[in-house]
Amino acid sequence: MGEDKTVTAHQTALWKVVLTLIAETLLFIFLIYTVFNFVKVMDIFLILITMFFVAFPLISEKYLSLQINGMLFVATLVYACGNIAGTIFCLFARTLWCDKLMHCFAGFLFASLGYYHLCFQKKCEMRMINKNIFAFSFSMMVSVLWEMVHIRFFFFDDGFCTLGDGRIYRGYHVSS
Repeated sequence: MGEDKTVTAHQTALWKVVLTLIAETLLFIFLIYTVFNFVKVMDIFLILITMFFVAFPLISEKYLSLQINGMLFVATLVYACGNIAGTIFCLFARTLWCDKLMHCFAGFLFASLGYYHLCFQKKCEMRMINKNIFAFSFSMMVSVLWEMVHIRFFFFDDGFCTLGDGRIYRGYHVSS
């Protein structure tokens, strides 16, 4: 019976490695696209940082002996690749639902992070409702801070998104 758990843990670790490699490959393709189409230098930097952060959960499981939930792991990879795709291909400017989808993913990720922070402490004696309120509040705090940074960079960068076909988008409205 102990062998079944070991095989399952090994299979889970193998799937996490495979999914991480798929995400890294996708990000590398985005990097090549960005370099050859020269979208923005900041986008290249953003992709390189994201490539590091995509590998971070796998590295932290290996060396810090952390156990990351499979659904949270997949959601993190989808969020990282989706955010880069939205930035590189101007999906945030072309569609209204893409930004909302990424905000939902981010809210889920940060709420899960806050909840797991409380649950994995050794002396966690809080009631379930208090844990959920903390997770929600933590998610809202990170979201508000992110929007402040996002607005700062939006105005710093003029908010323009230039596509390969010559069209220029500003914010969420297509310029004519």
